[in-house]
Amino acid sequence: MLSLFRTNQLAFNIFLIFYAILLRGSSFITSSQGWTFGRSGVFGIGVYDLCDNYSALPFIVSILLVFIHAILINVIVARFRMANEVTLLPGVCYILLASAIPEFLYLSPVLLANTFFLIALFELFGSYRQKSIVGNFFNVGFWLGIASLFYFSEILFLLFAFFSIAILKTFRMKDTLIITIGLIVPYLLASVYFFWNDQLLWFWEHQFVNNLGFFNFELNYNWETYSKIGFFIILGIIVLLSYNGYISKKNLQVQKNIDILYWAMLFGILTVLLQANIRLEHLHIFTIPFSILLSFSLLNMRKSLAEAVHLILMAGILILQFKVYWM
Repeated sequence: MLSLFRTNQLAFNIFLIFYAILLRGSSFITSSQGWTFGRSGVFGIGVYDLCDNYSALPFIVSILLVFIHAILINVIVARFRMANEVTLLPGVCYILLASAIPEFLYLSPVLLANTFFLIALFELFGSYRQKSIVGNFFNVGFWLGIASLFYFSEILFLLFAFFSIAILKTFRMKDTLIITIGLIVPYLLASVYFFWNDQLLWFWEHQFVNNLGFFNFELNYNWETYSKIGFFIILGIIVLLSYNGYISKKNLQVQKNIDILYWAMLFGILTVLLQANIRLEHLHIFTIPFSILLSFSLLNMRKSLAEAVHLILMAGILILQFKVYWM
């Protein structure tokens, strides 16, 4: 199956929608597993309220979002020449990881926030060696602000943006100020809207008070939960051990972009210091950097081995999704 996506024709991205349906279609069949909408920013609450009256709509939207994210990831990797060859494998890896556990199949606040984190990442990578970067940096902050209005702990990625610009260029306080202003703007606009509708206290409570927590987890502590978390820990170890291989024979810009992805992973871990009622869908934060980096690992493997790894992972994911029928 991977051979279909080993192409440099971005038009073939359309086939990713079928791949996403294959891996996420079980959500329409097993939707009675008791999933409920978790802690969210005010924008996430608004989106879920719109979808709440249509039982199938959240699942359809989640499939479309994952498909769009996969395309954006492929565009980012191709646009900034991050891989040894242009393929659709980064998007394939994203869909695979974004469907890896049943908790990822729903329209979660983290999935919504990932959309805007990807746009911010594109702006960040695009600022390298540009004459005018004010617009890029403002946009980075703006899109991170939007992301945090869907899932509050994304606001911590403001610090990630500061570290990233220090990697891309000489650190200046002016740049951090521009990014910070960009992040504040969505909050100012949202505050004006809710103030106008006499809901400013509701905005403050649901965006900040209800979402602040420190190592605050809402999990079922059993072997299944530990195995899902363990799977992502193993992926993280693989990515860490593969760092030298990822940057080998890459130009300086690509090396910097890869370093930024590693910082994204670190700050993804640090979000547990900020977010209340963390559930397993919180792991969605790692799917973007993991998918890009692990696609490099697949490219470095023999094609037959890469196919075998892919099929094993896909089979395992589908078995887990339909566990209600065999457990």
